[in-house]
This record gives sequence, C-alpha cells and structure tokens, in this order.
Amino acid sequence: MNISDKNGLSLVVDHGESQKFVYRVLARKYSQPDFNHENTEAEEDEQSYYRAEVHLVEGGQDYDIMGWSKVAVINNIIDQYHKHLHFLHLLR
Repeated sequence: MNISDKNGLSLVVDHGESQKFVYRVLARKYSQPDFNHENTEAEEDEQSYYRAEVHLVEGGQDYDIMGWSKVAVINNIIDQYHKHLHFLHLLR
C-alpha cells in the first residue's frame, strides 16, 4: 500500500500479526549556514535546500536519497525489506 501526504510518501507492507514494513521518504527543508542575520524571507528560501530522508518503523535512517536513480531507490527499498524479513524470522 502506498500512502502520500504533503510531506512525503510511504510504502507499507502488512505482515498480519507481525510488525509491518514501512519505508517512508520525507521531504525535509534545511537552511544553509549563513553569517548574515538580516535576510529577508525570499533570501531565506534561496538559502534553503531539501533532503529526501528515509524513515523506517525504527526511525530515521540518517541518509538522503535525493538525486538517486530510480534503480538505486528500488534496490534500497528491497535491501531494507530483506533486513525486515530477517528481523521477523529472528522473532519466530
């Protein structure tokens, strides 16, 4: 199941009674370092950048997939899903 909202997109795989797999990509806005504290709002938008951050059920994964190819993102989702399946196997 895919879920999208204004901040991101989620891929959710339900495993019945076991913990579901959630791969969420959130758009996060950051300000670039600036030593001039008298910026206008328009200048602040120009000084901002976005990251496409990956989050799982366990929390943020501290990496950005912005600029990755479609194949690289798909491979990352599959890798994370395999890790989740291994985790579920260890719980049994």
